[in-house]
Amino acid sequence: MNFARQRRLAWPPSDHRLAVVAVLVAACLWGLSGTLAQILFQQLLVSPAWLVTVRMLGSGLVLSLVLRPKINLRRDLLPLAVFGILGLGLVQFTYFAAIAVSNVATATFLQYLSPALVVGWQLVAREVRPAVRVVGGVALAVLGTTLLALSGAGADISPAALFFGLGSAVAAAFYTLYPARLMARIGPWPTTAYGFVAGGVAFSLFAPPWHAPALTPSDWLLVAAVVVGGTLIPFGLYLWGVSRMTATEAAVIATAEAAAAALAGGLILGQVLSVQGYAGGGLVVGAVSMVSLARRRPAPPPELPIRSET
Repeated sequence: MNFARQRRLAWPPSDHRLAVVAVLVAACLWGLSGTLAQILFQQLLVSPAWLVTVRMLGSGLVLSLVLRPKINLRRDLLPLAVFGILGLGLVQFTYFAAIAVSNVATATFLQYLSPALVVGWQLVAREVRPAVRVVGGVALAVLGTTLLALSGAGADISPAALFFGLGSAVAAAFYTLYPARLMARIGPWPTTAYGFVAGGVAFSLFAPPWHAPALTPSDWLLVAAVVVGGTLIPFGLYLWGVSRMTATEAAVIATAEAAAAALAGGLILGQVLSVQGYAGGGLVVGAVSMVSLARRRPAPPPELPIRSET
């Protein structure tokens, strides 16, 4: 039995329900922060790379000071650096860059092609065979995010938006799949903390946090909301949820970010959804329900050796 299968059979149902709630809360916070980030990029001319650096360094330092996790540097430093730079850092930069050249609806749609990538990888690598209901949830999620993106402001996809959006989908699949063994060794919150520090240090070489744009105190509050509410809390909750369910399930449930971003865009930016937008939101909700309410088969009892009577 492989590693992923062993972890799956060991999870109690109560942990699974809590993991669903954690991933849903993370998705809603990401949807809100994406809308706030669109204001920073398109109205206040904040650089996506600078915001990623501030988000990662700020969140990583806070978590490190609060948790003070201990790790084996010789064993864990390299995988933490890979996860922080190519996972946490790259997914944020490509997502924010897609928002900067398009809008939050388009960027979210393109990023949430990642569940299909996660399913494909798990099938090829034979980590776990997704249930029919989970595969159906992936199809509904992709269709729903497509309808959400094509409604209203999400209809215009430029080559730059396509490039960064597809890059964010690949990065999202990577940071969902890669840290499984790392989290099993040191836990999801230490993985998040040190991953943020590693990624923040790497991005500070290209976008130093002290090269801050001219912002007013209210603008800095907006930056703080994106850092805390859109980074520190949701990434930790998401990775905690991933450690208690399959990567495919987590990726599908996180597509609720598309619906949250559409709702936040309507409330904050005045972007009104069309009928197909509401239909897409309904499909996303249906996909999340299909995956989160899926019943797990109990683990089969171990086979006992047959004793012969003499």
